[in-house]
Amino acid sequence: MWLEEMTLLEQGINANAKGRIFDLEKKTDGEYSDIRSKKKMEDLIKGTSQEKKYKNLDAASQARVAVLNLRQTIGAFKYMQDEKVAKIFADQKNRMGAIIGYIDKELHKTPRIYYPPGRDAYSARPCVDQGLEQRWDKYMDGVFELAKKGATDYKELHLDNLNAAWNSQSKKDEYKENDKDDKATKERKEVLKQSHKEILGLIDKCQKEWNKVKDWKKLEHWSEDNKTDDGSENEESNKQPADGDKTSQPENKGTNNR
Repeated sequence: MWLEEMTLLEQGINANAKGRIFDLEKKTDGEYSDIRSKKKMEDLIKGTSQEKKYKNLDAASQARVAVLNLRQTIGAFKYMQDEKVAKIFADQKNRMGAIIGYIDKELHKTPRIYYPPGRDAYSARPCVDQGLEQRWDKYMDGVFELAKKGATDYKELHLDNLNAAWNSQSKKDEYKENDKDDKATKERKEVLKQSHKEILGLIDKCQKEWNKVKDWKKLEHWSEDNKTDDGSENEESNKQPADGDKTSQPENKGTNNR
């Protein structure tokens, strides 16, 4: 059932980026967890990571890992904005909302019957419509905005850090020529110079690709009642919930289209 919704995605992008984007957890200080550890990303950017699989890499190689991590987030954004995938995501969200709304509206028709020992059976008070479909829509608006904000904050923080670390005078000084340099030193500095140039190129490319996808918008039919007669999105129904509305922000985890 709905096999056409089972799309393929590269594992690194799916598990490391998309999965984490929709799985951000609220911490005790009120902030949300990062897609990747802030400290570990900063260490990779500086070339000082002591993680087992990275600690033997040189600074440039560690920086490449940091760029790869950021590229996976770009890949997740590209994937979620693909027309087919975006429609699947919205369809799944609306389908779940419709089922929740149906249950909410039907429950009052079959109130629970109690059978106490030695007493006549009696009906409980019928359920009252809680507007669960609308609450679901608000919750999912919060999930979407949190996923977008969390990924954007993560991406832009570490892109800025990469630029600051690698476009710095201290990095350029590492391969600055000196009249006293012997042949081996000159060769080592030339390698550093080329690595530096390569990393700056990767950072620049990463920034350009991010600029293409960072304006991630919800699909027009994100909410089934969001359309006006001409098919355009209803601005009033698409307004974000006000701050403090607990139904608008996920308390623990987001959702993931699978």
